[in-house]
Amino acid sequence: MLCYPVISGVTSPHEGSFKVLLGDEPSRSDLSRLSLENRVTPKTPPIFIWATANDASVSAHNSLVMAKACISNKIPMELHLFDEGPHGSATCDKPTARDNNDITPRVREWIPLSVQFLNKYMNV
Repeated sequence: MLCYPVISGVTSPHEGSFKVLLGDEPSRSDLSRLSLENRVTPKTPPIFIWATANDASVSAHNSLVMAKACISNKIPMELHLFDEGPHGSATCDKPTARDNNDITPRVREWIPLSVQFLNKYMNV
């Protein structure tokens, strides 16, 4: 399960994450090697992904490149890209909200959707 994930060091990278991993001047080959979309194989387990289109911290392109990699490798996947919501909104309710902007009932739908996905593919 991937929630507003940092996936790619190449496509719309979250530079801060990769600087923490690789230092201030990471090589293109290291960025490519650590980009998860390049690590998907036919043995990758099913993946549930959700993000918001207007995430100002981690571009939703990360979710899209991962979804594309899964589709290319015939990995069962489900992608939910909600129209709006802040990065780090967790369960999108008051207990996990930093402020009222993090309370997004529509985005909170990711929880039951993910449970259904897990039940289908993981026998949870």
